[in-house]
Amino acid sequence: MKKFILVLAGLALSSVAMAGPASYAEFAFVTGGENNSRNSSGKENGFEFAGAWAFNDNWYVGGIAGEYDQRDAREWTYFDINGGYVKSLSPKTDLTLEGGFWFGENENNSGPKNKNKPKVLEAKAGISTMVADNLSVFGTLSLIGGDTDDGSSNEDISNLVYSLGGAYNFSDRISLNVKLVNGVNGVNGQDEVLRIGGRWTF
Repeated sequence: MKKFILVLAGLALSSVAMAGPASYAEFAFVTGGENNSRNSSGKENGFEFAGAWAFNDNWYVGGIAGEYDQRDAREWTYFDINGGYVKSLSPKTDLTLEGGFWFGENENNSGPKNKNKPKVLEAKAGISTMVADNLSVFGTLSLIGGDTDDGSSNEDISNLVYSLGGAYNFSDRISLNVKLVNGVNGVNGQDEVLRIGGRWTF
């Protein structure tokens, strides 16, 4: 994990400009972090499509559709429907409060070929701040709770998920963001992963 934090600090990248919520479309690549060496052969990775629509200066709705493959363990397909409120704390810093509903399906790649359909609720808080004209850094903390629905029994889960990262704005519309995510939310199977996303803001 330390090497990923050093990479993020060195790049000093961000996810959003400081002007309330933005409407955007994003494509991201997700790859396993230290989780690789513990649970698998180092082949975990996936893709996400994300987007949001800001309908005023503070409120937005959005969503995520993704697929994450632990090749010798499980394949995950997942969706997130979310919405939130952005509050400007200063000209350079925003606070975001978000609620979301995650649901999806995962399938064993070894052993019984059962399909599970977990679902969780998420409450998230995040801070994003500009550190230079085109650079910002951010962090989020989420509390999740839900049902793993493992096919034979329904197990309740709860967990904390956090992310650290940042973005570089090439222009008013195009940006690149990088973040480290730690903590499984019960739906997408990800733990200690690096996410790299390209965003178009409109």
